[in-house]
Amino acid sequence: MASVVVLTGPAGAGKNTVAVELTKQLDHLAVIDGDDVRQMVRQPHKAPWEGEAGATQHELGVQNNCSLARSFVKAGYDVLILDVVSQNLVSTYRRELSSFPCFIVSLLPSREV
Repeated sequence: MASVVVLTGPAGAGKNTVAVELTKQLDHLAVIDGDDVRQMVRQPHKAPWEGEAGATQHELGVQNNCSLARSFVKAGYDVLILDVVSQNLVSTYRRELSSFPCFIVSLLPSREV
């Protein structure tokens, strides 16, 4: 059975770099970039840190990420989701993806890196 990995960490932590390397190693991998999914909301677009509206759009983005992930897994793809995940959204990912093996990996490089 295919699995889902949610790769999180602050901006510049290396999420996209890891995604590029994994695509070289895995035959059936779909990559979902949470930023791209959230930017589908154009008007009014709010960043996750922009108050209640931003938090609501971030939650919607997580739900959409999960919907896409379920679709890809059912088609036989492993899924890598790139997203900045706050602690309160971890439970959303776990609940929405509970039908599949799901791992949440946090990249936390030192400031020097």
